[in-house]
Amino acid sequence: MENYCIHIHIGHGKGKTTSAYGAILRGLGHNLNVSCFSFLKFKKTGEMSALTNNFKNNFSLFINDEKNYGFFFNLNDSEKEQVKKSSYILFNKFKDVLLSKSSDIIVLDEILDAVDLELIPHDELVDILKKNDFSEIILTGRKASKDLLSLADYVTEFNNIKHPYNHNQKARKGIEF
Repeated sequence: MENYCIHIHIGHGKGKTTSAYGAILRGLGHNLNVSCFSFLKFKKTGEMSALTNNFKNNFSLFINDEKNYGFFFNLNDSEKEQVKKSSYILFNKFKDVLLSKSSDIIVLDEILDAVDLELIPHDELVDILKKNDFSEIILTGRKASKDLLSLADYVTEFNNIKHPYNHNQKARKGIEF
């Protein structure tokens, strides 16, 4: 693929991951090879299941850990350490895929939050992104450093104006996950 770009989806609003999955679907519709690495989400969502079931030949999904830990801030120290280890393993798998040039599009879902929580070394992420000469890369999370923002070709901020979560409504299957 020519003219690869780096996209960053940031903010506190809903839709960062949904937008990234829209790009995945668009790429798959053009028969591109796509890899998605899911940091800090520990169970398959509806879109993950749909893509893995229907695009077996050119979609690869990598999940941090099969155990459903819930929100990071609710974890005990032992669970946080396990998430840190599995996040770094997942990050290394991303580096392998990137350097192999086997994916036209790579989504790093919630990696920006993993960096913010110091689960992934910021400088290692910046360095590997600078080596990219093949893949379109989409990073999602609440915020990004100035270094990451300066590497990006696209930066989109999602702002929460109104959300049912603020009124104690739980996430709904098929809508929020």
